[in-house]
Amino acid sequence: MNDHERFESRLSPIDRSKELLPWRRATELTACNLYWLPIKSFRAPKQQLDWLQEFLDRWIDFLAEKQGLRVEIFAQFKTLPIKDTICNRAFDWLPHIGLSRRPNAPLQKLPDAQKMLDDFQPGGKLPEKIDPFDPTPYMPDLVYWLVLKKQKEQREELLGEGGLTLLFLPPSEETEVPEMPISEEMIKSMGMEKQMEDSMAQTKGMYAMKDPFLKESKELFGEGLERDIYFEGLPFIIPLLQSQDFFKEPEEDVGQWLEMFPVYLRESPEDEGILLATAEDLEENLLGILKAMREEEWTYPEV
Repeated sequence: MNDHERFESRLSPIDRSKELLPWRRATELTACNLYWLPIKSFRAPKQQLDWLQEFLDRWIDFLAEKQGLRVEIFAQFKTLPIKDTICNRAFDWLPHIGLSRRPNAPLQKLPDAQKMLDDFQPGGKLPEKIDPFDPTPYMPDLVYWLVLKKQKEQREELLGEGGLTLLFLPPSEETEVPEMPISEEMIKSMGMEKQMEDSMAQTKGMYAMKDPFLKESKELFGEGLERDIYFEGLPFIIPLLQSQDFFKEPEEDVGQWLEMFPVYLRESPEDEGILLATAEDLEENLLGILKAMREEEWTYPEV
């Protein structure tokens, strides 16, 4: 190999595909860094779910400590097991309902009666495991925002059903909670860790209602809907993205999305897996987490 060839080889991108497994990167995409993790099915098998929970514990900690990003959890209303769980945990999690929207999709206000009739006709395409008396699959793409900050507990109960979106947002002054006037040592000495944890979750939830993300999300993802009277009553709108949207939509639009939430993670039944998109190149950090998990013998079963 001559000097010119050596120089060119140093400029060539390093193939990290094996190190990234079980994640796959969309190497041809330039608008952002996009990864895909295959899921056998939703509900996810336990071994896949265990690996994913461990990964998310580490990924969320990294984004909080090194990137200063906070996680907000959203759960699709139309995912039936999620809807049932959230109804049962409403007091604990304080869900607020808004809209998730596919890029440039019209605003659907009522159940899609025509689609329901078509599906129930002979030869129609009924959704799997449908209850004939439940119109949920034909409802608008409503989404719950889990206001109380109990993200690990919420993930443990909801992840793997195919309806979660995690948005990682930069900090904002409006949502910053004042420091508690009592030390952690005193809390432990009184045996009040659980009570203080619940109290802090409630306080963070109260401050979260002032989050500028709510208004900004409507401005960005509500384009074309502003004149609709239904639009005024929506507290927020989040994007419901598939992998193809990152390729089809203009790079400028993708850049605006990831300016609002620098990291986007969604369970995507359409893609048969999980999507992870980042504005910055965080691949070295992602590789570090995956390497540590392999060394601790965390294995992701793909079959």
